[in-house]
Amino acid sequence: MGSLSSVYLHIVFSTKNREPILTYDIKDEIISLFHTVASSHGCIVLACNGMPDHIHLLVKTNMQKSISDIVKEIKRLSSLKINAKYKDSVFYWQHHFAAFSVSHSLVPKVINYIKNQESHHLNTPVTYLSELEDFAKHANETIDWDFYE
Repeated sequence: MGSLSSVYLHIVFSTKNREPILTYDIKDEIISLFHTVASSHGCIVLACNGMPDHIHLLVKTNMQKSISDIVKEIKRLSSLKINAKYKDSVFYWQHHFAAFSVSHSLVPKVINYIKNQESHHLNTPVTYLSELEDFAKHANETIDWDFYE
């Protein structure tokens, strides 16, 4: 019998300098590309959504690939595609990202959270950084703010 893996990660990252440039058109293209890239690496994107300055993904990972390599490839290819399609665009992602483990029992809750990003941000005065800080607190982690400033 082969190895078995059931690892879910909630991944969050922002546009470079948290510029609010993820329009609906661009976001839809990027989400589609994220699914394709993740699949090519043996991963499954269970949910993906975001706001104009950041994106959330819930990914079932493949133990053969590091999450850093997968996120790097997702960011690289999406930047290339958007910049090639929109010639006047200068689209980049922030270098760093955050990844939080998700237990299988909480997957539906995280999917719902990600799918409802717009209403969450509309109903709660939360920014990308305050949202990230909240996730870190729940994970009993601290953020090195030098990476995110």
